[in-house]
Amino acid sequence: MFGRSWSTAAFIAGVLASEICRFLFLSSTLTQLQIQHQPTPRQPPTPTTYDHPKKETRRVKVPSMCRCAQSMHYNHLKNVLLNSDTPVYIGALPSPTRSNTDNNESKSAFDTFITQESSIATGLQKHFVMDAYDTCQCMRNSRYADITADNALWQFLGRPDGCCNGKNCCEGETGNYTWQNMPDFGVEESLPLFVGVLSFNSPLSLNASMHSWLQTDLLKESQAEKMFIQLNNRSNADDDIVHSYIEHLKRKHQYGTPIEIFGDSEENLHPGLAIANFCRRAEGDPRSHPNGENLLLFLEKDWNSYPGKDLRGIFESARVLSQRGVHYMRLTATLKEISKHDIFTWPCPSAGKAWTCTTSHRHRWTNLPSIVSCPWFLRYFEPFALMQDPIMYGWKRDGIFRERKYFDWEEAHQDGRVAWSEAQWIVASVEKDLFFITKLIASTISATKHRNRK
Repeated sequence: MFGRSWSTAAFIAGVLASEICRFLFLSSTLTQLQIQHQPTPRQPPTPTTYDHPKKETRRVKVPSMCRCAQSMHYNHLKNVLLNSDTPVYIGALPSPTRSNTDNNESKSAFDTFITQESSIATGLQKHFVMDAYDTCQCMRNSRYADITADNALWQFLGRPDGCCNGKNCCEGETGNYTWQNMPDFGVEESLPLFVGVLSFNSPLSLNASMHSWLQTDLLKESQAEKMFIQLNNRSNADDDIVHSYIEHLKRKHQYGTPIEIFGDSEENLHPGLAIANFCRRAEGDPRSHPNGENLLLFLEKDWNSYPGKDLRGIFESARVLSQRGVHYMRLTATLKEISKHDIFTWPCPSAGKAWTCTTSHRHRWTNLPSIVSCPWFLRYFEPFALMQDPIMYGWKRDGIFRERKYFDWEEAHQDGRVAWSEAQWIVASVEKDLFFITKLIASTISATKHRNRK
């Protein structure tokens, strides 16, 4: 009997022990599972030297917004557009003006009290100061202005004083901002612009272009930080012309823009590599934007500029446009095939200047005078420019490019080897204020004027 009791007790004790072990095991397992499924709270970033309030905070100057709306409700406007047999221009072109012209802040500049902390995306810590426009004129019924379907904008900007139509949004304003002067935080007024010139074995063309740039004060009016010149198949004649250009700049007291020259007698960079090289050198320059957000005015050797245009205003307009979604701005008119085949375009004015926009799917790449966003170009196109493969050598010009193993950058965009037509990049072309022209056309115009004088 004693043996049976002992065996029963042992059996019960074993069962209890196993249950206890199983309970403890499941409890620990559940605890581990709960720990694994609980998200670990993200710790705030450790302060870095970028957040130093005195030494590493960028003071960013931004303009005020110049907002315009058409003079009628969009629903009424649609009926006008549908029932009209002739083009209807009813949009308002925003035309901001500022009295200061020496790149100093106007009297209306003030602190926005906004400081943006540093991040990988935005770079150094920023403190924003607004240099407000003196006036914001809305040029009515302009063919270069687009209309908006935002009826709230029409309602709020319907009154001449810029206040809400039928609302008291302008009364009792006691804060740091006013309805008429709201900061445009996305637009830096001092965005650096560099000039990149590409020349191939054409000293006479380069000489003619440089003389025209002198006459129009191109470097001064564009407020360029530096000019890079790539001389493919470089010769003594090229060097003489560039040095003569520098001497003329000194005589005009306009040698504030440094000039750096590259190339040798054997080198022959195609435009893609040249642009990438210019942008990378701009990044390494002390005048560069700290985040590399530089602009590049790209010019080949045979593009002349001519006077009589508001060059500074055009470049200021391009600086604004480049920070509003347009990365490729052509300083020539829209291509003929765009207007000839009625390709879809839209007005995209910027800072009082008229531009016409379309997409890269509809508008081919050209090596014409243009302003390019350097971070955009390096991110999306430099890898293509670096391709040294037979498939990238041109097939035009009777095989000369293939024989020379030369990458025809323009052609590769047009036939799809470079991802251009597959994309939907916005391409802008300046209107009215054209100031670049080829040497051939310039000679034709000059001859015509000479005949007219006779």
